[in-house]
Amino acid sequence: MPKKNRSQKKTARAKQRATGAPYTAAASGSRHQHPAPDFGVMDSRLYGVTRQVSLAPAAALVGAARAGCRPCQDSAIPALVAGDRLVVANLAGLPFSLLPSPGLMSPASVRVWKVARRMLDEGLDGPAPAAPMLSVLEELSPTEVRDVVEDALDLWAALGAAPGEFAAAAAPPTEDGPQQDAEDDLPEATEPPANPFTAEGMVYLTGEQLAAGIPLPMLVQSALAGTVEDEITEHAHDLFQVLVERGPAAGREAAHLLAEYVLSTGYYGTGMEAAVRYYRQQPPPMMTQAPALTTLHLLLSAAIAHGRPGAERILSDDLTGAELDGLVRYLFCVAAGMSGFPRARQAELTEELCADVR
Repeated sequence: MPKKNRSQKKTARAKQRATGAPYTAAASGSRHQHPAPDFGVMDSRLYGVTRQVSLAPAAALVGAARAGCRPCQDSAIPALVAGDRLVVANLAGLPFSLLPSPGLMSPASVRVWKVARRMLDEGLDGPAPAAPMLSVLEELSPTEVRDVVEDALDLWAALGAAPGEFAAAAAPPTEDGPQQDAEDDLPEATEPPANPFTAEGMVYLTGEQLAAGIPLPMLVQSALAGTVEDEITEHAHDLFQVLVERGPAAGREAAHLLAEYVLSTGYYGTGMEAAVRYYRQQPPPMMTQAPALTTLHLLLSAAIAHGRPGAERILSDDLTGAELDGLVRYLFCVAAGMSGFPRARQAELTEELCADVR
């Protein structure tokens, strides 16, 4: 074989490994250009190792999955499966850790999901907190790893238009029929939600007035107004106690009200592009110490993209009482900041109200 041809083939193979493109496309220079997320630089110390790997093939696969390009996926998946499991850990770790339930995942993916959820529940403190993720992946056969990759790509594809749809993508089928796609019937939001509170302003009630018959919007508005005006947290604690007494449905509705209030200013914008922009500006969810913060970012991004229908996909019955309480507490702090609570004391407010939230 002429040296020139060998050199060209070597270059094409290197390009295929680096980008995930089919070999023939890499060789001809005509490979598909699918927009892909920026996976950044991996800190392998999280997994208890020091070797470095390229995440470009995983990012390219996500781009192909979002574009629905099956040829690119079929060409690139075998190389990913045969390669370093660190890349698979990065590909699957984020979406799996955010799912409240495994839904219709393969058995191998369920194993990985359990590890990911346990990692998030225990926090990412200490040395090598993600080592269990790499360990379980290294125990899987190539066929099982492929199942994990396929499930992860399905979730990333569901995230393509509006980050925040992980939970919807893994929802089990209902009795009424097959599982729906994550974005099949969700209209794109075209304008910010209306302020859910009264037009008279943020009039608040005293603790003695928080009777069982008072409508939830008034309770939330009262607690928010009292906290902002008095610069104390008693009003907030009263609200959280009432929500516990009224049950999960009240907690979910309070989260909706607070999210609508936060977004009613129009500061974040609306629609798919605004949702993507908001989500990318947040801390990486996999690195977040509190799952409640991850849920908050998913909730707001889904609400920005799709309004209340999108938010309802995130505020599912699968959220535990503790997760829902933590979400409401963080949302309350954000809403207080937008209502005029002193910026200099914002960190103090969040620390007090969310100190025990995970």
